[in-house]
Amino acid sequence: MKPKYSYCVFYDDAFEQSKTNIDTNIKLLEMAGLNYELVILNYPYKKNVDEIIKKHYATAIESGKVNFYQNERPQRFQASHPLNLLCKAAQGEVLI
Repeated sequence: MKPKYSYCVFYDDAFEQSKTNIDTNIKLLEMAGLNYELVILNYPYKKNVDEIIKKHYATAIESGKVNFYQNERPQRFQASHPLNLLCKAAQGEVLI
């Protein structure tokens, strides 16, 4: 059985610039025929982000390849906090 790869990213101010890189990595996973999911965390929570993600990844959301979550609690100072939340949300055996 093939392992599932969880490609984890969190939405921050750099996400807009990272979309091209994220999309390229997803294409590479697809070309390799790997089982994957894209896990996106809206962190810190911004109301308009859900609509941006739904619009950009509409097809992938419908197919179940993209899952996104929100962190509505106050952001912690530690940079590891969003990464820990992503690891908890990921369904795959391999985290990217």
